[in-house]
Amino acid sequence: MFPERGLDVLRTDLIDKARKMTRVRSDNHPWQSMDDEELLRSAGLILMDRESREEGITLAAILLFGKDTTIMSALPQHKTDMIFRVENLDRYDDRDVIVTNLLDTYERMSAFAKKHLSNPFVLDGMQSVSARDAILREIISNSLAHRDYSSGYVAKIIIEKNRILAENSNRTHGYGNLNLNTFQPFPKNPAISKVFREIGLADELGSGMRNTYKYTKMYSGGVPQFVEGDIFRTVIPLNDAATLKSGPKVSDQDSDQVSDQDNNSIALEREILKFCRKYSMLVFETSGNSPKKIVTIALQMRGYLACVVGMPIPLRVC
Repeated sequence: MFPERGLDVLRTDLIDKARKMTRVRSDNHPWQSMDDEELLRSAGLILMDRESREEGITLAAILLFGKDTTIMSALPQHKTDMIFRVENLDRYDDRDVIVTNLLDTYERMSAFAKKHLSNPFVLDGMQSVSARDAILREIISNSLAHRDYSSGYVAKIIIEKNRILAENSNRTHGYGNLNLNTFQPFPKNPAISKVFREIGLADELGSGMRNTYKYTKMYSGGVPQFVEGDIFRTVIPLNDAATLKSGPKVSDQDSDQVSDQDNNSIALEREILKFCRKYSMLVFETSGNSPKKIVTIALQMRGYLACVVGMPIPLRVC
């Protein structure tokens, strides 16, 4: 705790942002009628020291809502590294080193990953969902809410051609691969986890691992891996289309440009074919075997896929 530091070291705009974000859970969330100090107390971010009997804001409060100078003063090692490494394997193709509060960190991590990962059409039952966004929500919130902030190890998420690797320092309760059926979750930063749940950035403790399994299978057909240790690692397998860039590729040779675009188109067409085969029965069931309805649904699917990949999709593909 930091009894010597008052609320002036926190950003009131971030507290107000969190207050507004609670509407994701409820239109009548208690935080919406609280002032800043009441909200912080409700979230367990102002506590009393048992020995000195003095009250003060917690480290979690500084991480969540603190000014950058305050965060660096309290935790000079605080940093998150986002890396995209698909072509330049010796260094990276893109990078964002993030040193700021956890709310803005979450948004920058999410924006970076979404910039480099495709977002294919996926059905969860009869509802269209973004499996990519669901996976990112879980691994980003896990990295921020369950990190050991006393460690100097730099937390990172690396997007590679065939996987996403997330690493963060960890106060471990064991070592080795976690089993979905036997895993027993426990809170590592309860106050941060609570705020994340209240503002809609995370769900109840233990649900993240199940959701990651579910949406990884939808997104790439693979199985995620969770490795417990002093460094907690999450590995999300990717297929070839996940980091595929549509459109022309910058190159010194026109022939290389054409070749790269052709290869991209072939890979994209294969993914669309897989999609159409997978959901062909759904189309027929929805259409009631009416030829007119089948064509209508196929055209709708073509339009949706065109928006996703940013290029026209020939109807013959489906």
